[in-house]
Amino acid sequence: MSVITPAHTVLDILQPWFAQKSHTLHAFSASTASYEEWLNWELFAAFLQHGYHCEGRPSYQQLGDHCLKSLKGDLLATRPDTQDKYLIEVALVGAGTQNKWREKIQRDHEKLQQLQLRDASQKLHRIQLVFLASCEEQDLVHSWDEWLQGITFYRDHRAHCAATIALNHPGMATQGEAALLLWNV
Repeated sequence: MSVITPAHTVLDILQPWFAQKSHTLHAFSASTASYEEWLNWELFAAFLQHGYHCEGRPSYQQLGDHCLKSLKGDLLATRPDTQDKYLIEVALVGAGTQNKWREKIQRDHEKLQQLQLRDASQKLHRIQLVFLASCEEQDLVHSWDEWLQGITFYRDHRAHCAATIALNHPGMATQGEAALLLWNV
């Protein structure tokens, strides 16, 4: 019998959601501009579709204590029947991603680690999501491995990964893929 982790729960919601958006992801990835904020709102919509209560840009202060008082996360999704909460930090990695963004991704991971819950019985799952996407590369996890190795937590902890999503667009000649990498923090 396999154990379902919080990361698997999140992957089960997001992988099919983003698989339906292959054309859009392909076009956005071809632009090399950041569409991370769009991803955040797509996560919001995906969790809503599964009956979760969602809050975009949730305050860390409402969830616990943190040395940095004004921190905001990317998404807080709460399952109404169990009160399980998923605090998710999102990072987009693709052709336009510069090396400086590795530090931001590592800081997001550390923010999640440093959050101290006030109530030990609270069911808060801290999730780091790295969304890899390319309009023309295949086997993304392998091809981006060297770049990702520059992120400490990536080197130290194995990611959960859903099946990759084939990216294509009828108006474009290239084929690419997306991969969702998640960590329970």
